[in-house]
Amino acid sequence: MTPTAATFCVCLCFVVGFAFNSAVVLERRYSPSKQSTSKLEDGYEIHLYSYTAEGWDNETIDESILKINLDRLEENGLKPNNATARDTIFVYADFSFTSTEVIDNRSLAVLLSQRVPAVNNEAVPCEIASTDPMDLVVQRLSCIAKNEYIYLVAGLLEGVPCTEGEPCRDDGLKVYSTAIVFDKQGYLVAKYRKYNFFNEEAIDKPSTLEPATFTTESGITQGIFMSHDLLFAEPANTYLANGVRRFVDLGAMVNTMPFGCSLSVQWGWHFANFDKKIALASSNYQNWMQGYAGNGLIWPSGSSIMMYSQGAHGFGILRTGVSDYTKTTTQGESKINGPMTFEETDFTDFSSVLVPHSSLSVNEVSVCHGEDEFCCTLTYRMIRSADEMFYQLVAFDGNRTSRDGSVLFPEQTCGLVACSSADKMSCGASLEATNYTEEVSFTVLSLKGSFSSDKVIPITMAADKYFPVSDLSMTVLQNGSRFDVNMVSEATIQTMKTFAISSTDFIVKSGAKHFSASVMLIAISFYILSSFL
Repeated sequence: MTPTAATFCVCLCFVVGFAFNSAVVLERRYSPSKQSTSKLEDGYEIHLYSYTAEGWDNETIDESILKINLDRLEENGLKPNNATARDTIFVYADFSFTSTEVIDNRSLAVLLSQRVPAVNNEAVPCEIASTDPMDLVVQRLSCIAKNEYIYLVAGLLEGVPCTEGEPCRDDGLKVYSTAIVFDKQGYLVAKYRKYNFFNEEAIDKPSTLEPATFTTESGITQGIFMSHDLLFAEPANTYLANGVRRFVDLGAMVNTMPFGCSLSVQWGWHFANFDKKIALASSNYQNWMQGYAGNGLIWPSGSSIMMYSQGAHGFGILRTGVSDYTKTTTQGESKINGPMTFEETDFTDFSSVLVPHSSLSVNEVSVCHGEDEFCCTLTYRMIRSADEMFYQLVAFDGNRTSRDGSVLFPEQTCGLVACSSADKMSCGASLEATNYTEEVSFTVLSLKGSFSSDKVIPITMAADKYFPVSDLSMTVLQNGSRFDVNMVSEATIQTMKTFAISSTDFIVKSGAKHFSASVMLIAISFYILSSFL
């Protein structure tokens, strides 16, 4: 199909859809298996740094750990990859200077918190003489940005004295997990305080969500995400409504089987917003032993570069140049090798059914969950040589909760998952516990569910390297107050671990518009043609 024909098809779909005026149809066809050789934007280069901060396994930690981590980061390749790039952005994962030990240790969080000046202050922090330990990180990062002539994005703990009358802990501080951005002159140009939390008891939640962006010299505006933001409605809805299409993500996501692995979430969120021509650059904190890993660069075309950097003390870098989107990785010495540690999903509240063997014909199996009968249907055909296999189709319609039992957001999930036994509680098992998947291929695979929202993302994983499935199509059809979603694999899949559709945080919040609130009718067809890759 020529570009003209593809354009005509899209226009025709809109015309036909409006003529019938009967349903909302969103079709996404996504085949990012080929690397794009076209330019993202002229003069654009981004570096993602995934790093295990020193101090994570120390018995005691003091302020010196900040300088140690700053020194180590600066020693590991702070040089632009392309000298002609007008915009070079360096992104450090969250907790790169403190380690994740601060998440549930309040006294340590207070000790390592830093003072962050006002955005667009007339002074450059690098040029202000200070020996106060609370100024160390901001001052050093400002100098790095200025000296290397780069944009620098990093996360730190921001300490702010409580004001009179506001709720406050006994130590008198608000300690926020904050992303800060410096421009090429060393000025602080953006600040975003993390608002969406997963089990971070020692860190304070700001009273209001304040999405933040920064615009580079060549006019590219970047929205800022932190940690688990991609699973929440905000700040994503605000960014997208305001035309932001380029994003940096400072992650600290523990990979959780089978629905919460960082690369699967990054890729799934991009897929769900594919029609908006988004680019997402995610740098996830790295500690292989604790389950933290996963850097991803995904372009508007769907082409991607993804990496899990192994080892407890590895140092992983993903770089992309102006027009040469090749992967460059740097792996430091690893003290510990072996399988990644995963957290496991608690399947107590899920409905499940074993997926029967089906080698000769196309088979269908369904499962429902909850009072409202949230139902999922799997259609499949498989080729297998394994003597035993324990694939299950699972469904959940309820609330996602944190470790302390507080509600995070509503969730609906349909999924085919590889379990280690017939017990549904084994469906969060590590990859090594489901080796039978190496002897199973799905030649036909589609998953359907009737969701409360069209805000759905695919969560997939195949093979033994934790990567999402490449070739998918998804159709969303409005059916009264529900949305019938159908996800189809467009290629034979081997070593399937997870094939799921998930909708999270889909209830309208104060100040946020529902994803489809103003949509009466949309019909979109996207074709990712080899001529554009």
